[in-house]
Order: sequence, then structure tokens, then C-alpha cells
Amino acid sequence: MVDTSRHFMPIDNLKRIIRGMGMAKLNILHLHLTDAQSFPLDVPAQQGLTNKGVYSPEQVYTAEDFQDLSAYAELRGVEVVPEIDAPAHVGKGWDEDMVVCHKDWENGGWAGMAVEPPSGQLNLANEAVYDVLGDIYSHLRQAFPKGSVFHLGGDEVIIGNDDGAWAKCWNSTLAQPILDMLESQGLDRNDRATFYGLWANFTKRSMALARDAGHKKFMLWAGYQAPNDVSYSLAQQPEFPSIAPTEDVTMMVWDTLKGTLAKNLTSSGYDVILAHSDYVYMDCGGSGWVRPGGYWCPLNEWYSMYEYMRDARGTFTAEEWGRVKGSQALSWSEAADEFNTEIRLWPRAAALAESLWSEPTTGWYEAAPRLMRFKSRLSAASIPSEAMQPTFCEQGPPNGCYLKPSSEKVVV
Repeated sequence: MVDTSRHFMPIDNLKRIIRGMGMAKLNILHLHLTDAQSFPLDVPAQQGLTNKGVYSPEQVYTAEDFQDLSAYAELRGVEVVPEIDAPAHVGKGWDEDMVVCHKDWENGGWAGMAVEPPSGQLNLANEAVYDVLGDIYSHLRQAFPKGSVFHLGGDEVIIGNDDGAWAKCWNSTLAQPILDMLESQGLDRNDRATFYGLWANFTKRSMALARDAGHKKFMLWAGYQAPNDVSYSLAQQPEFPSIAPTEDVTMMVWDTLKGTLAKNLTSSGYDVILAHSDYVYMDCGGSGWVRPGGYWCPLNEWYSMYEYMRDARGTFTAEEWGRVKGSQALSWSEAADEFNTEIRLWPRAAALAESLWSEPTTGWYEAAPRLMRFKSRLSAASIPSEAMQPTFCEQGPPNGCYLKPSSEKVVV
């Protein structure tokens, strides 16, 4: 997955990433196209959204760009899956009356409404929101005419309240139009079911709009969350299969492997893609970017990415594992642009690829010489990648610089 909203990613860079994917036998490029920070799509029927949502007139994707990218990818065994995240993770580009809880900088004012700047969620009291979404979905059907899957987002909806929750949106005066709508319908804002119903209705309607546009199969985000007042989890609700039919929807699960919601979803009949943040989030380990002190998650090294599928398989029953359709390396781009994204991706993503395809019975130590050779192939193909060890180690015997894993604890 490549996030093109936090930083715009030029088509040439995406093509180079696809070349690396073809070499590693990674066969899906998931583009997280939009988020609260930008809307880098040229949607002819919604030029206001485009004009206000891009970083610059040069940083925008046209339907022709995506058609060219998809054709390039197809020749290399890669399918491109577009995502429009909604109803949360929206902001830039949308008219003011179509979003709520939207703030940019203002001395950190966003911090009470979202996990990062800027905040923003769709104003579901405004019916025009669905007209805009319909145009976006139709545009992406044209842009990806051969695409078999469309990602509808559905991540991190902030509910909150006005009574001291650390973050708040839909259930707060910051979203007064929504509160007014709920009151007019006789719904109780203090009942969790009210907001689950609001979110469920949006999911059904957005999926129907996407079907009308010609999309047939869908993905949605999901992850386990303990009950709290801030961020709800629609996928944990018993009625979720009636909202997002199991035959049409694959769930992409981002929580941590221990206690993952993926097990419950497979038991409910869903196919899942494992995208656990404690294994395959490629942004983890960076510098803090809203305050000092480091990023919110530690670095996921290639060693653990290689062991991911074996660790995951041990937590699922055989029947549950049969619904696991793959995994992905995720390049969230808050601190990754066109100059360092590929260095973050490679060769770590190739370690995940080998473990997905070969289901190895041995561990990272045995894989290390192969990954070193693959890194050299990336360099020969002029694909940026992170150095693994000094050249001295590459020129020496296999594993010459690696310490063989030991069951004994090392005391420092």
C-alpha cells in the first residue's frame, strides 16, 4: 500500500515501485488515494473538490494517469486497487458544509478531533455528500476499467462526546448538523446504537453508489478496539455481515496480531487481508512529526516481517486460516515522500513476499542471503532500497556477518 495523500507520489515513482513488486512477486498495489490532508484526483464532475484538494496543480492524478499506470502494472503481474477513505479521514477539497470537525493548524486545535492534523469527517446530515461520492466512484470506475476490487475505506471514525473525551466529532457540538438530524429523527445521542446506525447506513449507501458506478467487489478497513467513547468499531458489531455482505467484501485488518479482530471476521465468513501494524507498517520507527519523542510504533524490521505469516498462522485455526487471502506492506506517508518511500519499502517488503509465497519452514537466518541477493538486483535495476549490511558482508560467505539465532538470552 502506498499513501498518496500525505505526500503526492508521482506516476513515475509508482511505476518504479511496480517494477520492484514484479521482481518480488507482490501482485496488488493498493493506493490510499485520499485522506484529510489532500484530494489529489482530477474528478471532472467535481472540479471544486479537485481544485481545493490538491497540494498544487501539478500534483494531481487524471483518469488517463491511472489507465496508463494500470496497463503498466498489468504487464508486470500487478493489479492496482484504489481507495477513497470515508466517512472519516476527509477534509481538504470538500465544501465546508459537507465536512464537520475540520481544522488545520490553529495551535494544535485538531488534536481534540483526530489522531493527526488536519481533522475532518463527512457531514452525513448533508445529502449532497452522496452526490459527490457517486461522482468520485464513477470517475474511478473509468480510471480503473479492469479493476476487480474497490477499497471503500471505513477507518477510524471519531464519535466522542462533549463531556471530556480526548477526541470528539460526530457526538459533539462540533458536528451540530448531525446532532440536529438525529434529534429530528427522535434518536438518542447518548445511545451507542445511534452512531453505529449512522455509520452502518453510510456504509450501505456508499457501497450501493459504488455498485451503481460498476464496482462489484470491495475492501474495508477493520481492527479490534476495546469499547470506548471516542472511536467505535463497526466491524465488531454482530449485525455487520448484514451491512457489508461477506460475499462482496474483503476486510483489511490493521490492529495487532495478538487479539486481532481478523479471527472473528473469518469466523463470520469474511475473507481477510492481514495488515497488522506491529508487523507490516513500514512507517513505524521514524521520528515524531507532531511532537518530539519518536513515532507511535517501533520499527518493523525485515526479520519480523519474514516471520509474520508463521506467527500469524499459529494464532488461527485451519478453517480460519483458509480465509486469510494475503498480507501487505503498508507505506503510510506522513514522513515518506517521493525521495524516501522506496528506501522504506525495499528490501523489507520482499521479505514479506517470500514468506507469503513459499510458506517457509525455516526462519530469517536462512532467508538472509537470498534477501541480500534480491537487494543487489534492486540496485542493478536502479530501484532505491535500504542497505542491509556493508559491502564487505555481501562479498563474503553467506551469513558471514549475521549472528545465528540462539534460544539463549543475550545479557547486555
